This record gives sequence, structure tokens and C-alpha cells, in this order.
Amino acid sequence: MPMRPIDVIRRPLRCPKCGGEICDIIWGMPIVSWKEDHLKATGHNAVLGGCCLKEGGYPGLRCEDCGQEFNQLSFPSKSKAFAREALLQDEDSIFCDVEYVGLYKKQMVYTPVVKEGICWDGIILVFVDETGKAKVRDGLSLIPIIQKIHRDKEKLNTHSEFFYHMAAKRSLKDDYFYDNVRRCGMYKGKRAYEPVLKEEFKNDPPVIGLPLVILVDRKGRPEFIRDFLSFDIYDQLRKKRK
Repeated sequence: MPMRPIDVIRRPLRCPKCGGEICDIIWGMPIVSWKEDHLKATGHNAVLGGCCLKEGGYPGLRCEDCGQEFNQLSFPSKSKAFAREALLQDEDSIFCDVEYVGLYKKQMVYTPVVKEGICWDGIILVFVDETGKAKVRDGLSLIPIIQKIHRDKEKLNTHSEFFYHMAAKRSLKDDYFYDNVRRCGMYKGKRAYEPVLKEEFKNDPPVIGLPLVILVDRKGRPEFIRDFLSFDIYDQLRKKRK
């Protein structure tokens, strides 16, 4: 089952699902030098999306590793001003500004800023679409929308075990003997992984030297440890498992 594209305004630095590289998607029938031309013009790597465009729009970004796709939305630079104007047109006695909340169904969502000294506990949101049209809504029916926006933001900012596994595995991309990693514990607040030999080497392991351990921090940054410290790390991890 294909993953549902994630709506974003800014191009992600890394895939929130696995930490992989984000590539532009080229649609249609490109010329032979499409990849080199696109990299030279934009500085971004690209992948082919296909010759047929998807009905109802198509994603412009894709993770090279896990395939997660992204719809990069485009809003007017004055979207906040449009939201503020729409809100204060009828509510200028209570509110003085708006604050950005998040995305909902390809709309930027803003919440009102209450004037100093005024007590107000209602629910109002301002929605701005990609054309700059602003719409003010109020009422308890907005609660599920607010909850969904917060859930989506929390999901993007919370890394799964798969994210860290892929970060460790990606660090072995150019290694000849390994093709995967195995979680072996925690070491000083970092996830520790040991490399897994390729199938052709499992029955006849090569002489590689010092053991290798890969430590991945909370941001998904891998660190190779292949010196005498790796013995100490494995010893500590074995003691924790006993």
C-alpha cells in the first residue's frame, strides 16, 4: 500500500520517516541528461515520477530511501497578513494579531492573538488556501482539526526505531562486506548497532580486524567506532543484557 504524501511548505532537510535524502520528482518524458541538468540548475538530486500525472495533483518530493512522498505547497508571502485582515475585519475589539498553527487540508491555519487585558476562551481559526483566500471559522467543531494538526506535527517530530535503524544502515552504504545492521542496545544515550554481513560472507566471514559498532544519536547522526573502544562498548552492552 503506497504511503500517503505529506503536505509541507518548506522542503524537508531529511525524511521524517527514515532520515533519507529528499529528491525532487520529475514528471513527464525528460531528456537523456535530465538528472545532471536538474542537479546543476537546482542543486537537488531528482528521481523520475512517471510520464502520466496523477489525478488531482502530484507530489513534488520523494525520499530516496523509503519512498515517502511530499506535496510541497505554495502560499502567497502575505498569507499571515490575509489571515489577520480577515479576522480583524469583524473582531478588532478582542484580537490584535494571528499566530500560525499548522497545515490542514492544504490550508495554512492561524489562531487569534487576544489583546492584552482581555479574557477570552472561545475557539476561532483562520484558514488560508494557496490562492490567498482567508476564511474565519469558530465553534467546538474546530477541536478535532486542532487535535489533528498537533498530532501531525508531533508525528513529524518524533523519530521511530525505523528512523534510527535506517540511519545506521545508511552509514554502511559504501561498505563491501555489510548490507544491514542489528540493534544491540544503548550506549551513553545513543542507540548502538552492529553490522550484519552480506549473505555471501556469512558462511566464510572475512578477516576484518577490530569489531565495528555504529552509534546513532537522537538526531539520527551515525558515528563509526572501529578502534579499541568498540571492545569496551560491546562488553558494556553484554553486561546490560545479563
